Amino acid sequence: MSRFLVAFRLPRVHALVVLGLVMGLLFSFGAMRSAAAPLTQEPPVLPETLNLIGTLGGSVVAVDSDGTFIYIGEGSGLAVIQAENPAAPVRIGRLALPNVVEAVAVANNRVYVAAGLAGLQIVDVTTPTAPTLLGSFDTPGIARDVAVAGDRAYVADSAPGLHVFDVSDPTAPALLGSYMIPSNITGVHLSGDRAYLSAGAAGMQIIDTSDPANLSLIGSIDTSGSTLGIAVAEPLVYVADGAGGLQIVDVSNAANPIVRSSIPVGIADALIVNNGTAYVTSREDGLYVVDVTDPANPLTIAELDTSDRATDITVVGNQLYLADEGGGLVIMAIDNPTAPTVLGSYDILGDALGLQLSGTILYATDRNSGLQIIDVSNPSAPMMIAGLDTTGTAYDVTVLGTRAYVADGGDGLQIIDVSNPAAPALLGRFDTPGSARGVTVVDDLAYVADYFGGLQIIDVSNPAAPTLRGSSTDVELALGVRVQNDLAYVVGELSSPVIFNVANPAAPAVVNGGSPLWNARRLQIVGDRVYLAGQTGGLHILDISDPTMPAQIGGLNPNGAAYDVRVQGNRAYVADLLGLRVADISNPRAPRPLSAVTTAGAARALEVNAELVYIADARAGLKIFQRGPETAPDQVIFLPLIDG
Repeated sequence: MSRFLVAFRLPRVHALVVLGLVMGLLFSFGAMRSAAAPLTQEPPVLPETLNLIGTLGGSVVAVDSDGTFIYIGEGSGLAVIQAENPAAPVRIGRLALPNVVEAVAVANNRVYVAAGLAGLQIVDVTTPTAPTLLGSFDTPGIARDVAVAGDRAYVADSAPGLHVFDVSDPTAPALLGSYMIPSNITGVHLSGDRAYLSAGAAGMQIIDTSDPANLSLIGSIDTSGSTLGIAVAEPLVYVADGAGGLQIVDVSNAANPIVRSSIPVGIADALIVNNGTAYVTSREDGLYVVDVTDPANPLTIAELDTSDRATDITVVGNQLYLADEGGGLVIMAIDNPTAPTVLGSYDILGDALGLQLSGTILYATDRNSGLQIIDVSNPSAPMMIAGLDTTGTAYDVTVLGTRAYVADGGDGLQIIDVSNPAAPALLGRFDTPGSARGVTVVDDLAYVADYFGGLQIIDVSNPAAPTLRGSSTDVELALGVRVQNDLAYVVGELSSPVIFNVANPAAPAVVNGGSPLWNARRLQIVGDRVYLAGQTGGLHILDISDPTMPAQIGGLNPNGAAYDVRVQGNRAYVADLLGLRVADISNPRAPRPLSAVTTAGAARALEVNAELVYIADARAGLKIFQRGPETAPDQVIFLPLIDG
């Protein structure tokens, strides 16, 4: 199935009409203000190709094991983990796939992957250090789960339903039959000639699979919550039912299943039952352990919180392997089910919120694991060097010399020695009054955008004991900051950019209070222009030649909210909800879309140099694109959808 990004849409009306009129007036005002000094229009910029050449990390939402190795979905790749020492699991192999890995099932030296929009992928892991793709089948929906029995693979394909494949020849999987259902099918579990489907709000569906060409419904049950995960031990089926908790269903009469009992376990997502114990992942609470030896009276016997969102689980012997999304793979000992203990974890670059490139080193702030340091000297094989897990939520990073300055949310500014990138060390910290979201450093002053505390100016000349030089609360809900020529430009959720004169850092003075039309997350200053990553309007281009009266001279709003922006020459690179957008800004009054790449989640942060584009994606981790040759004029490149 061919998929291409649709980059142009008809403008919305109704609720946005008023905003459009106001924006029109604003554009007119900017045009009038600059009429005396017309902008020189340069030749149009040609589109460039963007070729994916390197990946690292990504959310871990899928896990399975053959008893020797652990197989996880790591963003848009299949990773093979060796855990002979469970305290220090290591990745020994990885295969990049065309989409984010939603589920994995291992059987007979093959891993069957449900790869979202890329359908079914079949991987040979005979040599675990070098997994290779054998074959694939591009299903019509979004492949969310896969189960294997003999030479058949069963794929839960979201709204289109269930597909059954003959995989006796793994290089050419053949569709045997499908069962169409309007519900969102997210899971499939097998028992004999039955497939039990997780159908979300439609509950659990039981399908007769004895004749794959004529799949038929045996029975169903509409559970109280949203059926997300299933474990089968006929005549009982254990259901992870979202807000409905753990439901125990009797399927002795499969045409009319009934709930035997239930117990709250947070937002239940996935589960496995082992020796009378149900291990249930809860999206917000981690792991619940429930004694189900008496199915009529399940009893919670243990809970263990994880760092992120627990989404998948499997058990081998006395060890439990848990996929913890941005928290990576967690390995636990369950020899005593009443007291599961963490043995170790495989950490990944998960939800990166900020990037800064310094030579061949890329610094990333990860929501779950603080500062991550990555060697990108070989962009086709980026490699994690080291990390330092900060105490707060790492939102942004600025690197100056041998120090990294991290805006660490509720734990303020963290100053880290990176003179040896392999061994980062905390030098000092300053607790800002609210939540530090953005940071930039000029000489010995760190300027921090604090969500509740506005602009904080911190003297970092002694990194072990940073001190407050000045502050202002004249900007609310601040998210980002940049400084140029004794002026600090602060962006936030309510008004952007609020411009301060910081010639006297002890008394920052407001030069302009910004505008709610330009609320933004991040910004870049180039000469007398500010480029804003707008929360509601995409890219805003402002003329700041008179900082007391900034005026919008152009903008581009392909996909609404933007997260970050970088400018290289006459191109603006914008990270937004759908991925990366590249615009020609040679005429800033009329920026023009050039090319686009859609990523698995929201693109949170960007770095760009003369040859490469680095994207931090909320689900797929770090993506590195090679900037290719320019193409013919007036040709917008629509790249194939890249969900990982």
